[in-house]
Amino acid sequence: MADCEKILIAGFSGAGKSSFLREIAQLCPKNWVFDDLDDLILRKHGGPEKSLSEWIEIWGWDKFRSLEEECLREWLNLVGPGVLALGGGSLNEQNVSLVSQKAKIVVLEVDFETAWRRLSLDPLVRPLAFKGENYMRWLFEKRQKIFADIPWKLTNSDQTDLKELARAFWRALP
Repeated sequence: MADCEKILIAGFSGAGKSSFLREIAQLCPKNWVFDDLDDLILRKHGGPEKSLSEWIEIWGWDKFRSLEEECLREWLNLVGPGVLALGGGSLNEQNVSLVSQKAKIVVLEVDFETAWRRLSLDPLVRPLAFKGENYMRWLFEKRQKIFADIPWKLTNSDQTDLKELARAFWRALP
């Protein structure tokens, strides 16, 4: 059983963070809170928009990033243990050290080709995919520098392995 209170699942867009979160939720105690940061933002600040892409198209990336940080901070201050799947860009150079003081971070690793294939399947769910493969490759390399400093990593090359990956994650909790 884990001693830590808060766990954040980080990783590039298309790494499988939300799917992984669902697998973890089936293994962990029921008193834990499990949530997805993108879903939190839509629940708290959404209106008639049906998807995150639609919301961002209406309100813009700057507003989204601001609300993303606000919702992340609020979630970190909740009482009790929990696991939160972050958006692909939630961790940045400015907040990674602050966030890591309040939670354990695990990076769900994926190679670019796998992430891009997953992103391309449903651009309405993955708004950055509209910017194209070259932009996404540049962003992947930029975010890898942030993820490199986080010591706890799990590799997700094939989503059929998520159940076993979730078991390994739960066993590895500090």
